Amino acid sequence: MPADKVDGLYIKDLDQGTHSINVVAVSTESDGSYAESAPVNINVVVDDLSQTNNVIGNNSNVDGDNLIIDSTAAATLYGGDGDDVLVGGLGSDILVGGAGDDILWGGELGGHGDGVKDTFLWTASDFGTTDAPATDKIMDFEVGIDTISLGDALDTKDIHSLADLNNRLNITEQDGSTLIQISNDQDKVVQNIILDGVTNHDLFGSTSSEMTATDKVTTLLNNGSLELSKNFGNEESNDLIADNQGESLFGFDGDDTLVAGQGSDILTGGAGDDLFTWHETSLSSDKPNADTIADFELGKDKIDIRELLSNEGDDSQSDMDNLLKHVSAGVDDKGNVELDITTDDGKQQNIVLDNINPVHDSGLMDGASSADIVNSLFDHNAFKLDNTH
Repeated sequence: MPADKVDGLYIKDLDQGTHSINVVAVSTESDGSYAESAPVNINVVVDDLSQTNNVIGNNSNVDGDNLIIDSTAAATLYGGDGDDVLVGGLGSDILVGGAGDDILWGGELGGHGDGVKDTFLWTASDFGTTDAPATDKIMDFEVGIDTISLGDALDTKDIHSLADLNNRLNITEQDGSTLIQISNDQDKVVQNIILDGVTNHDLFGSTSSEMTATDKVTTLLNNGSLELSKNFGNEESNDLIADNQGESLFGFDGDDTLVAGQGSDILTGGAGDDLFTWHETSLSSDKPNADTIADFELGKDKIDIRELLSNEGDDSQSDMDNLLKHVSAGVDDKGNVELDITTDDGKQQNIVLDNINPVHDSGLMDGASSADIVNSLFDHNAFKLDNTH
């Protein structure tokens, strides 16, 4: 191949499998003789999407620096552990760069996007280290179309509040591009994601300079530009369910339902009228659960403990009597309302309303009794006791 044609090398019609190709550049010397370069070996792996379940790259050298290219199909592209280049082409693709410093194109190489949703996905194993953070660059991120998905990369067991989440995700602008920095639970950066040529103004609008870290994360979640794990909601009305190991759930915007599990959970509803729910299956059989509602709003949010307040066989018992029979209330050492629920079979559940003080928020006198606190919460419609209350 003439040396000036190497950049235009094009290979087609290769069968599925691995191919080894030697490329030699040939030039003509002034005396008419030919000079040849040393051979350059190119390993080409062709994936037949009909046989790989629309996956490209799984058969490549995982440790090498790979160029993974799709055409017009909707596919999932895997880069491996090297410094890879992934090119999604014209379909709606999922691009997983893997470890290393990767270059990601959702659309065509050198283009400006393909007008369809591409998802750029990271897992915790793709991140770098505190000594050598990985840096991946998305070259054609389309605002309002594409999505950055962190999946389960952020361990929510280490995220107990929005402040913790903000410490893990830092969104700034650098040289006309948006920089998303992901930190570990020691607040050390382990991953950089650059949206090339996308400014904070492009992502957040004209008020971007006035937005808090929470505002930025919430905006990206709400408009679909950012996806986190199943523990995080968005602007829609989400149903978030904790596992039995103890989790943090974040509803963000929308009228969300957050369901506690058998572990010690921290529930943050966010904006909207949220419902915090405990089922019989939420209770642990060996010890009382201790859960926290981080942002309960009187007059808006509700606590649903109907399954724990069984009054079968006693239809004459009022909702208030049933509450007082099963629920005792007090104030913890931080001044927050604390509810202790005891079921008919003796199982216990502790719920702390982390931002509700009976004096400041309920208008009660200091030292108010358990019945006074429960009555005040009832009067503020804090309990969901039927389909209307």
